[in-house]
Amino acid sequence: MKFRVERELLTEALGAAARVASNRNNAMPALSGVHMQVKGDALVLTCTDNDLSVRSTLAVG
Repeated sequence: MKFRVERELLTEALGAAARVASNRNNAMPALSGVHMQVKGDALVLTCTDNDLSVRSTLAVG
């Protein structure tokens, strides 16, 4: 799958998600990453540490 997204927007969204992912030293490895999914014309980034969640949606081309 290929898509295009502005680098600055992606960097900002990944930074916010990474702060949540690294917020704690999780015992659950599944919570240490960022889930990225393309839905139509949007890229959805989701991350959680079971207490705090972040979801960012970016327009893709």
